[in-house]
Amino acid sequence: MKVRRHADTQVVRGTAARHGLFASWPALPPRRPSLAAGYRRLCSTPAFTIVELIVVMSVIVLILAIAIPGLNAIAAESRFSAAVQITNGALTHAYTAALADLNMTAVRFVPGKWDNDPSTSESGTTGRQHIVTYSFTPTSAADPAHPDQVVFGEYFQRRPGTPSVILPEDVWVAPIEALDTGPRTIPVLTQPDGLTPHGYDNFGREFVVAADPRSGEFVVDAADTTKHLYQADDFLIIFDPRAGMRGVIGPNRIRGPIKATDGSYYDAAQDRDNTDVHFRRYNFTGVTLYHRSAFLKATRAGMTTADARERQKWLRENSRPFLVHRFGGGLVSGAQSEGEP
Repeated sequence: MKVRRHADTQVVRGTAARHGLFASWPALPPRRPSLAAGYRRLCSTPAFTIVELIVVMSVIVLILAIAIPGLNAIAAESRFSAAVQITNGALTHAYTAALADLNMTAVRFVPGKWDNDPSTSESGTTGRQHIVTYSFTPTSAADPAHPDQVVFGEYFQRRPGTPSVILPEDVWVAPIEALDTGPRTIPVLTQPDGLTPHGYDNFGREFVVAADPRSGEFVVDAADTTKHLYQADDFLIIFDPRAGMRGVIGPNRIRGPIKATDGSYYDAAQDRDNTDVHFRRYNFTGVTLYHRSAFLKATRAGMTTADARERQKWLRENSRPFLVHRFGGGLVSGAQSEGEP
């Protein structure tokens, strides 16, 4: 039997049509699915089981556990590379400034705690190292005791218009001489205004990262204002417009912001902003960059020879050394020969 739908009427054709009979009736409304049918349809929809969800979450956790250390290493390497570029730029800029000013400039690597640059929002930050550019300033004045004589002096002071540069977190710079295990003789302070040549058998260990009372004590947390610093935390790279980078290591007078009681030691924190006082910091010939947090964890802050040996050993194995180009100021990858002046 064939059924033809037309409007709201269904017409049946077949045996009834052959007999001339037609039947029609109104169309029935569509059947609504029962609750049981809906439940069966819902249950047949694809979905995760609890076991499958637990497995997926476990896989995600495992992937994150593997990936996060790698991401941290990538971020640390990125900060390290940025520190290299920042240091290279600061040294190059200082050399260019020396040529432009026809005057010596000094690049000072200093703990941020001691930087009082008003133009830097992070001035005085603990745990970060800053790069500050200084200019050489000669002085002359009449001697109060002998009016007919002139007293000459010299010091470095912050270069006007050159703001501090802040190194990335956890990356610090030390003198490349911290890695030097050979002998060297340099002038050291025997009194506030007196210098005497002194020889070291292991220059890096005995002078740069050790507690030499003639140059400054070693304190592993250089940001602690109640203690002294050491050469590897606060030092200079000096450029001469005629001779290029100064290759002779020696003490240099710095004007403010920290008072020094004997020309080399830091004093109380309340004197940090006094620009009328002078202190001495040593200049070096290269730099080596390292991760500060790893250094603090792996070394002790003691003052013994063994402590200094431990510090130097760690730096030799884990830091990245660079020489400073004498004419140009840029960084050159590599380390100098042992004991090379």
